[in-house]
Formats: sequence, C-alpha cells, structure tokens
Amino acid sequence: MAAVPSPEGLAEERGCPLSMNRRLLTAFLDHLQVEASGGPDDGCFDMLRLRRLAESFLADTRVATPAPADCLRLHDTILWEDRRFRTFERLLTRRFSHLFPKRFGDDGTASGAAPLSRRLIPGFMTALTMMVGVETMERCSRTAATMLARHREERLGLVEWSDLAASDDARALVAEVLVACARHFRPYARRRDWLCLVINNHLTAPLREDRDPAWRCTPEAVDAMLRALYEPFRLALASDGGLGLRERFTEADMAAVQDLLADVGHPAMQPA
Repeated sequence: MAAVPSPEGLAEERGCPLSMNRRLLTAFLDHLQVEASGGPDDGCFDMLRLRRLAESFLADTRVATPAPADCLRLHDTILWEDRRFRTFERLLTRRFSHLFPKRFGDDGTASGAAPLSRRLIPGFMTALTMMVGVETMERCSRTAATMLARHREERLGLVEWSDLAASDDARALVAEVLVACARHFRPYARRRDWLCLVINNHLTAPLREDRDPAWRCTPEAVDAMLRALYEPFRLALASDGGLGLRERFTEADMAAVQDLLADVGHPAMQPA
C-alpha cells in the first residue's frame, strides 16, 4: 500500500482546507497507481473495488492527519485574526460591538442577551462596499491605517481603540461612509431585507462565543445594528440640530440620515 501522507507534511498546509484537499487527492492518486501496477487487470478498477480502496485510504489517512473540522476551525481562526487588523472595519463595527456576545479582549454583552453575532461582519462590509463603492472603501481603509500608525507613534503599548474611534478624524471618516449609505436605504423595508440577504449569504462558521450556532440576521437585528451605527447622528441632531453635520453635508444628505433614524426607531429630529 502506498505511504500515507505524513502529519508533518500536511501540517504545513493546515491553514488552507483547499490545499489540504489537493494534497490528499494527489496522495490517493499515487496510491491508486501503486495498486494498479501490482494487479493483473491492467490498471482497471470496478466501482466496488475503487470505493473499497478509497475507504481504506481515508481510514489510514484519518489516523495520520488532522481532522478536517480542526483544519477548518484553524482556517476560520486565522481569517478572524486577520480581520482584527482591518482598521476601518474596526472603527465601523465598534459602533455596534456592544451588541455582540462578550469575548475576552473585546466589547460585548452576555451571549444569551446579545442580538448580533460577529459572523455578520463579512456580509456587512460587503454590503457597505456595494453601496458606497470599492474606491471609497479602499480610500477610507488607507486613511484609517494612517490614523492607526500615527496613534501608535504617539503612545506606547496596546492600541486604545476607544480613543482612536473617538478622535475627530476617525469620527469624520466613519460619518462620511454612513451618510453615503443612508442615501441607499429608501425604501427602508426593502433595503433592510436586502441587507439581511447579503449578510446571511456571507455568514462565517459559528463562533465559540455564539450561544446560537444557527444565528441568522433578521430585520430586527438590522434595526438594532443601524440604531447603534447612527446613534452619534441622533445625538448631534438632538444637541444643536446637527449644526456641525449640516456644515459638512448637504440638506439632502441630512434628510436621508433623518429618514433612516426614523425608520430604525429613532425620532427624525429637526433643528429648532
């Protein structure tokens, strides 16, 4: 019987399930070649024999290699760790991070009461990109990365994400994208359903902190997320009629924001 791939060889590719599958398939073909060369049937296999060879190969391989589930979990972990370094994404999602299940080192609430899951982030970012455009998102990402680099130069130790997110530059950058998005939420019910669809089509595998591994985005979840995202706009409109916002954005922009605030359950406050 052909040699089973060594655990050391496969361990080099555990971070990528596709690479692991390719390696296993190649090893099985090598195994078939050895079996064919030693048989009297000129390398021909009937389906029953082929199935038995495959089952035997998988049984031997399973002992020597990491379980596929372990490989996929590692792959997801690597992807999520990468997302932690996407500065603009973190600035945006901090607005509603308190609605995620609590986990070590991050904001959140008790998992049983958390209405959202971090699994929605890829779909949320995809939807934002569809609304405001790739160029805008890439520009904002570069600007946010520059802000983070400057923040790190000014202080030692861990990044204080709350301080960075509260800076005038970061708030202005996030506001630019959210105002652009607000223009796309008319009519609200239909756009909310669309956002649910995009998020659910991009859900990642269940996360350890999720109480409900079958979590799906719902219209109520979108309402909660958007209320948190646009809360600073509501506060600005309530305090001074949004004077600072009106100096930067057009009346049409502010009307779109106020309509969205009303749609998600916030009063659309007019200036006094």
